[in-house]
Amino acid sequence: MPSRTETMTDSSAAPPSDTSAALARDAGIDLVRVLGLIAVVVGHVYATVPLVRELTYSWHMPVFFFLTGYLWNPRRDLRSEWRARLKSLMLPYLVWVVILFAIYAVWAAVTPGSIDPGRLGDALLGGANAGSPFVTLWFVSALFFVALLFRAVCRLPAAAQWGAAVLGVAAGALFPHALSDSPLAIGMALPCLIFVVAGAAFQSVRHRITRPVLVGLPVLGVSVALVLLQAAKPVDLKHLDFGTPVVSVAVAVAISASLLLLAEPAMRQAPARFGRWMTLLALASLTVVFLHPMLMWFVHPESLLLKFLIVLAVPWALGVAAAYTPATRWLNGAKLRVQAPRQRSVSAS
Repeated sequence: MPSRTETMTDSSAAPPSDTSAALARDAGIDLVRVLGLIAVVVGHVYATVPLVRELTYSWHMPVFFFLTGYLWNPRRDLRSEWRARLKSLMLPYLVWVVILFAIYAVWAAVTPGSIDPGRLGDALLGGANAGSPFVTLWFVSALFFVALLFRAVCRLPAAAQWGAAVLGVAAGALFPHALSDSPLAIGMALPCLIFVVAGAAFQSVRHRITRPVLVGLPVLGVSVALVLLQAAKPVDLKHLDFGTPVVSVAVAVAISASLLLLAEPAMRQAPARFGRWMTLLALASLTVVFLHPMLMWFVHPESLLLKFLIVLAVPWALGVAAAYTPATRWLNGAKLRVQAPRQRSVSAS
């Protein structure tokens, strides 16, 4: 059975080679990934609706950095981390940059005068520089660099890790543009470290929480109340806006932890088929991350609900389809592909 020390976008993201392998994964963690990704798309589609923005931006990006710490593998060295993250994050990053640029070029070719070289240049630079339809590029590169940064500090005492994380948040608050506009979002690793450290710290005490639902529900309820009362302003990591000082970061961590506490026991009670679907959807998440902003760029139905369904379902269907092919390594950053169930032969007897 896979260890909890697997990382979100590395070994834990590798598609199972058969149905039994899919069942070996922690479907609760996959459920949190799926919920986080849905929240990302909801937040982008309904960005002009204040309540939706507050309820999604408060946690939808921090949760993925939190999961990286929660699933941390302490046995790797920096060189191994570099190699693993190149395959699981930067390889699909480069592939999707080519794909997105090609789609943009085709659109520009059939729409005379529409191409914007500056937009393409900003996308190549990455970070907060990248605008529509390349707005999510920052996330994958930031996750790559923050993983390397945490690998460099993870063997330090806990106090030193938290000290580095707090200094990173302070740097983000003092120099938001310098860090968010840095090439490939490398500067974002500093302020985003706080969520990785928090995830690793939570994993170290998770076994002490014997009644996760009784703990998770109140924590989630208080966190949502703080958001609704605007005591915790939304967190916009792309532009290094940490909302209400201290409170918003604490709420993002609390929501991430409470979702894990609720999802893990819930999935143990859910049918195995549902768990397999959560695993499959989680394995296709990078395709959704990269592709949904491009669809938002092109698709403009009158109904926001219809737009949401299109920009969520189409990339996810493509990502799931890719998970059954060798292309999953290139598009989803996964090591293996899912094998379709084999039909059992029926003997004449």
